[in-house]
Amino acid sequence: MKATLVRARSPRHGLFKLTMAAVVLALVSMLSYSTPRSSAATAPLAVTGHSSGGTATFAELTGLPPNYIFPMDSLPYFSFNNILFLQFLLYRPLYFFGVGTDPVLNNTVSIANAPVYSDGDTTVTVTLKHYVWSDGTPVTAADIQFWQNLVTANKANWAAYAPGYYPDNVKSTVVVSPTTVVFHLTHAVDPTWFTYNELSQITPLPIQSMDKISATSPVKRYDETSATAVKVYNFLNSQSKILSTYATNPVWTTVDGPWKLASFNINGRAVFVPNSRYSGPIKASLSQFIEVPFTSDAAELDELRTGALTVGYLPYEDVTQQGAIAAHGYSLQPWQDYAFNYFAANEHNPTVGTILSQSYVREALEELVDQQGVIKAFYHGYAVQTCGPIPLTPGDPYVSSYEKSCPYSFNVNKAKQLLASHGWKVVVGGVTTCARPGAGKSECGAGIAAGAKLEFSFVFATGNVPLDESVQVYKADASQAGVVYNLSGQSFASVSGLALPCTAKQSTCGWQIADWGAGWLYSPDFYPTGEEIFATGAGGDTSNYTNKTDDTNIAASVAPGAGQATLDRYQNYLTSQVPFIWQPNAPYQLTEVSTKLKGVVPQNIYFNLLPEQWSFSK
Repeated sequence: MKATLVRARSPRHGLFKLTMAAVVLALVSMLSYSTPRSSAATAPLAVTGHSSGGTATFAELTGLPPNYIFPMDSLPYFSFNNILFLQFLLYRPLYFFGVGTDPVLNNTVSIANAPVYSDGDTTVTVTLKHYVWSDGTPVTAADIQFWQNLVTANKANWAAYAPGYYPDNVKSTVVVSPTTVVFHLTHAVDPTWFTYNELSQITPLPIQSMDKISATSPVKRYDETSATAVKVYNFLNSQSKILSTYATNPVWTTVDGPWKLASFNINGRAVFVPNSRYSGPIKASLSQFIEVPFTSDAAELDELRTGALTVGYLPYEDVTQQGAIAAHGYSLQPWQDYAFNYFAANEHNPTVGTILSQSYVREALEELVDQQGVIKAFYHGYAVQTCGPIPLTPGDPYVSSYEKSCPYSFNVNKAKQLLASHGWKVVVGGVTTCARPGAGKSECGAGIAAGAKLEFSFVFATGNVPLDESVQVYKADASQAGVVYNLSGQSFASVSGLALPCTAKQSTCGWQIADWGAGWLYSPDFYPTGEEIFATGAGGDTSNYTNKTDDTNIAASVAPGAGQATLDRYQNYLTSQVPFIWQPNAPYQLTEVSTKLKGVVPQNIYFNLLPEQWSFSK
């Protein structure tokens, strides 16, 4: 089991059922034309041979229940458990992505028609399909503008914000009819990128229930001025932190997704019932869908052993029990996601930031990570190696040959030689120290004092057995080059809330290395250009990595006419820079599906949870 930040975040990992040649041809075509690629196939519109009704239960990851309902998450809440397992069930994004394992725009279930680009790709027109909120009022262009006004006024609090990108690249938003909104952009864009990475982030919000500044205030267009839009955000953010009222607070009960909340408790147990007014093409067949929290993997496994869960997961450490679980009526289905995995090294830490900001130091740390050994020992061969910013998931046509080569794979001797060549006295089993301070090529680096130590505090999220075991291996292997990791296990929430972008002067910047067991999932920025995690000032840049060449490469990869060559330039440079320390990327989970339940497979590669497609066999 692995936790993954959305994008996000989130971080959070084959992809395609097409042949490799067909995938490459399709994606090359996507980069060659001005209209965004969408799926030629459609999501299933009806399920035959199944009965309506029944309750399906779904196991939440241990310690990771949903805990934030407002679809404008700050970084501590910007994760799959909130966005994909709660918010998207209730509030549909403007554009929906993924048809099973095919990473494409799903026009069938998107609430808007495909965007139209004009004026040299500086104007984008979006027309809504006929959708209604659960109170019977239509979803309108004003609901899109409401989102736009809120995110513009509150971008600093939004985890997806990267300076210069959305919403900065939207000059104005004009509602031209109840169903049509026009975005005027600050400059020409690549339509595929803008649809996949910018429009994809928009979730229309119901003005009639959310445009408030307090529980007792009237509903009116507070969002139309920046000052009051901040007050709206603050109110909604505060209400989102009161978990016990999710199913009853009028702010949250007006939805346009396929489901409504019947109940929600502070432990994260969520009971969903069908939204009778859902306007999409795939109506829920189940009577109820329940997300069940667990305090441990062992407790979840006990439920599988009794057949009590409809959809659960097999912990990686219990893979040997696959046959026993199958005997209880389950089928094992690894849930592969489009993501990479890493742990963060804080380049702004006032004590060791100058050391971690040296790319050669990060290269050496990467060469001390035995990814293949960890994959074999703790993930039983299900994970794949991470070597750069684009996933190495089998069949991915975006990844370059250089990144595929994994230039900084596990090699203790190379790590020791690299450190020694830059002025460090390597002490195997001890602490390596800077012997030649200075900014020269054979010296430790600017700002690194004589005697500085390669010794770091390393916080990691507990409760994830493969991660618990992996960090112990990281520590032991690092010691072979005199790199000391002082490990400290904390909860996922503590580590993810600790490892945030910061400046050296901030009290929150005291952390040095952090591993929350999460990766970066390309959702809801689906085209893997990385501006929201690797660009200077990006909300997801937990390592505080800053590099002008990287910023230039990112800008080129999203510019009009960008293609694989610019994407290769971007990923190859970042692969060589090692902005984060890469670690194995496992499937989100080894899903165990009751053989009585249909429609679960294929599982969406972007983690979209689609219980409206599920039904029980007759």
